[in-house]
Amino acid sequence: MKKVIVVLFSVALVVSACGKKLVESILPTQGNLTMKVDGVGWTGQQITAPLIDEKQILVVNAVNPTSGENVGIVIEKVTKTGTYKVKGRSGNGFLFSRKAIIYSGSEDGEVIVTAINTTGGKTVPSGTFKATCIATNGAKVVITEGKF
Repeated sequence: MKKVIVVLFSVALVVSACGKKLVESILPTQGNLTMKVDGVGWTGQQITAPLIDEKQILVVNAVNPTSGENVGIVIEKVTKTGTYKVKGRSGNGFLFSRKAIIYSGSEDGEVIVTAINTTGGKTVPSGTFKATCIATNGAKVVITEGKF
């Protein structure tokens, strides 16, 4: 799990630093992710398709190439549709990056997996999410109405 969080953190830093050019020229996108950040609409390009791997881990990553902001979600033990809490020590993680500041939603968030389909032999989920994310400096962002 720590390895996945490190990967999400690394992607957040790289995308924040390189912005739109990196997303458009290097990273393949896998559809859109939408949400509201502090009440303002946000659309990002998914840089990994949402999927549940063989270890039952759901990973969702998206970047807004215009602002360089990105979001990463990791949920462990996804075996069926339902609500998965993002709380400390649960193994689940939620990161939002804005202007090279990383906000963590590890204390207050949830992902609701509304459907799980199999496409091309891969387990592909869809769902909604929300979280309150806090940076180490105490700054906060509230994410609502998220859809992947």
